[in-house]
Amino acid sequence: MALGFAVALGTGQELALAVSRDTRIWLVSSHNYPLMAKALELAVLVPDLASLHLLVFAEEAGAHNLAEMLQLAFLEAAYQQRLFQTQTPLPHFQIQIANTESLLQTLPPHPQADQRIWLVPENLSCSQDQEIDIEVSVQQSIFLDALDPTWNMDEDFLLELQQSSSLFSLRQRDWYFAEARLCAQRLLALSPEQDLAQQPLLAARLQSLKAMKLLHLEPELKQRSEIQQAILRLHANPHDRPALAVLDLFQRDFVSAENPGSEDKIHVFPAVTDWCVTVVLVTYNRLALLQRAVKAILNQTSARWRLLILDHGSTDGSGEWLKTVAQEAPAQIKILHHTENQGPEAVGKLYQTLLAEVETELVLIQSDDDWLYPTHLEKVLNFWQRHPWLALVATAYQLLSPEGEVVYQYGPFYPLDCVADPRTENLRLALMRICPQAAVIRKSLLKSLSRYDTLFAQPEAEYAVWDFAITAMTSAQSETGMLEEVLSAFTVSEKTAFYGRNFVEHQLKLLKSLIAVYNRLWGEATFPRELAQNTLQTQLNLAVQHFQMALHTAEDPASLPQILKSERQVWELLITLRQEFAHITRSGNPNMPEVSL
Repeated sequence: MALGFAVALGTGQELALAVSRDTRIWLVSSHNYPLMAKALELAVLVPDLASLHLLVFAEEAGAHNLAEMLQLAFLEAAYQQRLFQTQTPLPHFQIQIANTESLLQTLPPHPQADQRIWLVPENLSCSQDQEIDIEVSVQQSIFLDALDPTWNMDEDFLLELQQSSSLFSLRQRDWYFAEARLCAQRLLALSPEQDLAQQPLLAARLQSLKAMKLLHLEPELKQRSEIQQAILRLHANPHDRPALAVLDLFQRDFVSAENPGSEDKIHVFPAVTDWCVTVVLVTYNRLALLQRAVKAILNQTSARWRLLILDHGSTDGSGEWLKTVAQEAPAQIKILHHTENQGPEAVGKLYQTLLAEVETELVLIQSDDDWLYPTHLEKVLNFWQRHPWLALVATAYQLLSPEGEVVYQYGPFYPLDCVADPRTENLRLALMRICPQAAVIRKSLLKSLSRYDTLFAQPEAEYAVWDFAITAMTSAQSETGMLEEVLSAFTVSEKTAFYGRNFVEHQLKLLKSLIAVYNRLWGEATFPRELAQNTLQTQLNLAVQHFQMALHTAEDPASLPQILKSERQVWELLITLRQEFAHITRSGNPNMPEVSL
């Protein structure tokens, strides 16, 4: 006996589905097309499916139009499904219009009042008062629940469906992405002002695919052409309805003055309009390093730059030299002077002063012991002009000793120049605490990121300054560009600014923010617990080292209480986060992508 199943929905939306090698599907109601289309998609997954029989209740308005829509839905589903299996013939598909009398003779009995799903042998004749005892497997029950009228395609159910059911393997996941691309292509074929309400079949398919939460099913979106087409159309017309629908389908949000961007979507931005980069830096008594940094800007192969420098009370001739340099390019270089040095604690405030002076849309925050290779700005701007919606563009870089020897190289982070994957960036940055340097970013974003800069930005600060926080939080929730070439360098020595400083507390707070962003985008408590624990262990080791060094270098026993007090908040934060991460992370996440180290 070939075993199939029947499903019936009440409240005037009856649906009966029987699946076997020779299958009949009864669909009754013209009011719930998305549910019917989903039933067809699921039915097509049945192995060796020979035929499908569709019965439409003709007494409801629009039944003939519904039949045409469902026939097209079946052809799309069947064709796409066969692409990922063998080249087997498509099932025979038949649509029949039924009246009330023939419908009552054909349909199985209505379910009980509790609306439970019934699994029925194909050859069993059921009467209204007949009781049926059924055993349902996990996979079958998930499959059947998908046709429940109360099912709203919520993301938790879909994750369970994708992870638990053998019917939804990686092949089926790829099929949904193929369907999404097809839907996006049809949307992009519409004119910008066209209303989706005039395209009921397309609108229904869009709603079904949006409910799949594509970001939750795939660690990296490999097909970008439709997304980029939609973004470019929005650059021409921010109110382009089909283009906005495409971005919404792929869980992206077009940020504008009217729309600050949803937290549960990846952000893309309006096109850059000012292709000039302002480089800002603070200097103090490091004339030789300053000269190298400034000459690197003057030697750029691109002339689209401005230089804004604040001399923090130097006494080594830096101020006089800067005045001379500024005279060489007065339209591009501006120098600010402080007569007295206010100490390293004032650096964050000094950069606030500089950033407030920036007039260009793009900015690069630099230290006086960093420098750019000659083609840095040219290559960054060239890539950005090809992808004008990006939030930030960064490069690989090298760490050099004071003698000029390469100590370490970070990057390339990707094998080719590319638009980075936010999920991969989030995990990599949380794990390694290393980010691409010499990043060019939109000035407007520095305002929204100031809350994450616990290192330099005081509570009243308007702009973020901490390079790691800027790159990490931007890359984790926006589309950013990463160049594979090494295009900048940094000096490593005991004289480097903030050398040996304890960053543990700041890194831990930033890690918590990265996990929060990850869970908003890819589902509640989906951040990999193993990665969070690894990062906590790394920070624990660093905290121990700093504590030991503080004790070792203490010159007076009376200073020990102050040392303990300053370290206590770090340890309290470590313990608190260890407890929190047990609830906001997931162990053994099957969708965790590999992170390139």
